[in-house]
This record gives sequence, C-alpha cells and structure tokens, in this order.
Amino acid sequence: NKMQIENKTEFKKDMIKNIMRADGFDNQTYKTKKLVLNMSGLVCGMVSVSIFARTMYSIDDSYKSIAFVFAAICAVLLYAGMYGIDKNSLKLFTAQYSKNVGIVYEYVITSDEIDVKVNDDNYIIPWDSVEKWCEDTESFYLFLKGGSNEKQAVPVCFVIGKKDFEGAKDFRELCTAVMAVRIGAVSYTHLRAHETKA
Repeated sequence: NKMQIENKTEFKKDMIKNIMRADGFDNQTYKTKKLVLNMSGLVCGMVSVSIFARTMYSIDDSYKSIAFVFAAICAVLLYAGMYGIDKNSLKLFTAQYSKNVGIVYEYVITSDEIDVKVNDDNYIIPWDSVEKWCEDTESFYLFLKGGSNEKQAVPVCFVIGKKDFEGAKDFRELCTAVMAVRIGAVSYTHLRAHETKA
C-alpha cells in the first residue's frame, strides 16, 4: 500500500518573495555578495564615525568632508546589501510568478512522483526532476532541475502550503528520504566509476 499525501494550496502574492528567499538559502554567490556589501558598508560607517569623533573638538574642518564621503559610501553599500540585491531579484521573480497568484494547486504526492493539478491541466513531476527543497513556517518549496530560464535565472518552484496540511510531517520525511537516497546513489555511482578506473 503506497503512501499518498494530498495538499491544496492557493498561490498568494507574498509567496513570490518567499520563493526568492528559499532559492537564495543555499546560493553562495548571493550570500557572498550580500556579506561583502554589508561588511564594506559597516567598515565605511565606522571610519566615518571615527573621523567625526576626531574632528569634533578640532578647529580643522577639512576632515569633516572626508567623513561625509565615508558616511555616504556606507549608506549606499548598506542599502545595496540589504535591499538592492533583493529588489532586483524580486522584479525577476515577480515577472515569473505574478501570473500564478490566485491559482489553486492540487497535489497528490507519492514516493515516486508529485502529481500537480492546476485548473484543468495535470502535471506529473518525477522526484528525479526535483533539484532541492526547503521550508519556512508557511510552506514547502520544491525547485525543479534545469528550471532556470537562462535570460532570467529564475527557477521553477512549486509551493506547498502548510495551512491545514495534515501530511506535512510525512511530506518532510519523504523529501528528506528522497534527497538522501539520491545523494547516496550519486556517491555510490561515483565510487563505482572510480573502482572501474582502478
């Protein structure tokens, strides 16, 4: 008797931002850019404050303009690191996903595949085509392999809401197991390839 998990999720506007965040959770380039911008901004901020502190009791005002320059650079870098990168990405994700708002997705999930019913269309997604999954307090996110459109670099993602989802625990365990088996299979194949070479 095969386990079957069912879910019905209406796609809501705030899910677009959540998909973007979920996609970035393991994106090292994105994390590095954010970190570099934020740290550079903080350093400029500290330099600016230290110059201001030194010139506060000084008669010489020539350093104050340098402090203002560092303060301005600090503001720009922190804005870029905290909002700029995300703002640009959000435009791309919104362009891709805004047409889904209000659409109800019906899922029937087994250990072999994910059956998705959207309006009158049915899609069968084998687990092999799922690249990664993650979750937040509201939803699960399933990202498909090769889903990124080359021009946009926005992945294809299915959102499975947790509201009234009785199978959430089973689904989490299934996702974990499927990915673990795949990693195991990949390393086993890799090991076999090395043995064959030897």
